[in-house]
Amino acid sequence: MSIFGSTSRFKLTDLINFRGNIVPGLMTRFDFLDNLSNDETINVEVLGPMAGRPDLISNRLYGTPDYKWILIMLNNVTNPFDGWPKAGTTIKAPTNQAVWREL
Repeated sequence: MSIFGSTSRFKLTDLINFRGNIVPGLMTRFDFLDNLSNDETINVEVLGPMAGRPDLISNRLYGTPDYKWILIMLNNVTNPFDGWPKAGTTIKAPTNQAVWREL
């Protein structure tokens, strides 16, 4: 059983004992992100105010900033701290139905 909430990217992560502390181990990628059909994804154009703010995009799409990690994982972002996503780009996002079904 996970100690993390239902919106946490660590909810599938096994806990480990690290130097006497119980902490999350390696984060597990959610399989559903690799198995989404075209009908389960949408393209989102990143407008100026949303540039570099996956939390704002998550809030707009899902009603919570807590799912920004889904956008980062689905778009295979390795460094979300470099201003991703850039203004004027288009990113992929799961539909609300796909997110609610899995989480």
